[in-house]
This record gives sequence, structure tokens and C-alpha cells, in this order.
Amino acid sequence: MDDEEITPLWMRSIGFRICSVDADNQPHMVWQFDNRMETGIEVSRSIAQHERGGGTRWTCWLRSDIAHSRCRFCYIRTVERRREMLELIRGVSGTTPTESEVDAAQFAESWEREEADCKRRYAEYARGERWGRVPG
Repeated sequence: MDDEEITPLWMRSIGFRICSVDADNQPHMVWQFDNRMETGIEVSRSIAQHERGGGTRWTCWLRSDIAHSRCRFCYIRTVERRREMLELIRGVSGTTPTESEVDAAQFAESWEREEADCKRRYAEYARGERWGRVPG
């Protein structure tokens, strides 16, 4: 089971939550180290998957929100398998996440809505209809 591909539903079941903002062109999720929500691992689907084909890969960053500006990130690595994600979390936080029940239908609805919102916000930034900058 640990060698299966990573899915958004599986990440939600081990404690990740949706955290997309501003001009993210696809949903981001974060796994917090503590309840203060200051540091964690943030992930998003990797663009590298299109270059090599195959399964979905996830880009992982170490995130620090100590200044409440959500702008401090450090790239860690790209992962594809659940085992890799679990090893990454254990290595960085010293904690082993446990799976819990998630309402799959409700999460799928939330994920679809988040994907649509990300695309809409990104398009608004690209057309200059929103304040901010488009990444890239």
C-alpha cells in the first residue's frame, strides 16, 4: 500500500489540507508540523510529470509562515509514491502520519471546486484583472 501513487484523497487522509491562494494555477496542500500553522510541508502537482510521462508527481516545499506572509519556501524534492511522502514527512518532522477516514465524495467536490477556483484566479491574474503577479 505504501508503494501506491499519491492522490489528493490519500494526502487528505494523512492530514494534508487544501491551502491554495492568489495565483496558484493548481491546488496546493499543506501538512502542518504543529497547530500554530507556522511550518509544514506544502505540495502541488509537478509540471515534471508532463515531461517524463507516467504517474502524477508532487513537488514538495518546506514552508515557513512565521512572519504570517506565506512567502518563505525551500524546495525539498519531487515525490511520486506514498512511501516517498511518508519518508519525507518522517525525515523532516520526526512524526509518522496516520491515516484517518475521509468523506471521499465531499473531498472530491471540494477538490474539483478548488481546481476550478485556481484556474479562474490564475486566468484573472494573467489578464491583469487581479492585483498581484503571475508566477513564472
